[in-house]
Amino acid sequence: MAGAHSADVVFVLDASGSMEPLFDGMRRNLNAFVEGLSEGHGAVQDIRLDFLAHNGDETKFHASTIGYDSCLDVIKHLYKNNNDSKRFFTNSPKVFTDRLGAVKCAGDETGLYALDLALDFPWRPAQKTRRAIVYITDEPLETGSQVDILASKIPDLIEKIHARRVKLYIVAPSSSAYNQLAEADGSDYDVIEENNGLSKIDFADLLRTMGKSVSASTLQSGADDEKMRDLYGMKSWVSVDGPIHGV
Repeated sequence: MAGAHSADVVFVLDASGSMEPLFDGMRRNLNAFVEGLSEGHGAVQDIRLDFLAHNGDETKFHASTIGYDSCLDVIKHLYKNNNDSKRFFTNSPKVFTDRLGAVKCAGDETGLYALDLALDFPWRPAQKTRRAIVYITDEPLETGSQVDILASKIPDLIEKIHARRVKLYIVAPSSSAYNQLAEADGSDYDVIEENNGLSKIDFADLLRTMGKSVSASTLQSGADDEKMRDLYGMKSWVSVDGPIHGV
């Protein structure tokens, strides 16, 4: 049950072709994140984890989570089966890393679709649970796919981050789009080198520091604000129709 020492964390992970170092580093060092949560000021003991791994091209968007293997399944269970949320989040780090090991890296980066979906995950109440999204990529938004569509919603994404009371951590190369996104209240932006920057990261140190930061964050009072769901209109996507479709 959610309480003062609870946290829900979603890792939004670029699963494009160059991202193998990220998934290797996450699997080996997730325990450092969990340890950091227990070491910080808030000493989190009750943690739920999920990830949203994503890639795509100019017409397609693929996403997978702990509980779902396709974008269409994620969309269905977020927006069409509103009471079917039991396969989002796990309290088992081993389940998290095992499922992360099944992700195949390919294609291009399409991260803001994934961020929008992650913000709509079935979080526990913000007044009882620290909420965090860790967004990691080795590519600026400007060099990925569908840039104009994705960038057009950044102001709305910032408003949605505030509405959901989520603390956003960005690990990415220098990018004007990510600079703008990092203007969300309480956000952290760790700038890395483009392309091979992830291979130089000490994942244990990075994840432990993030864990401590999450545990030290302040619980939010007031009722949850569920406005602004599905900013990119993904709940209407199907597998074969439209200019962009989920797979």
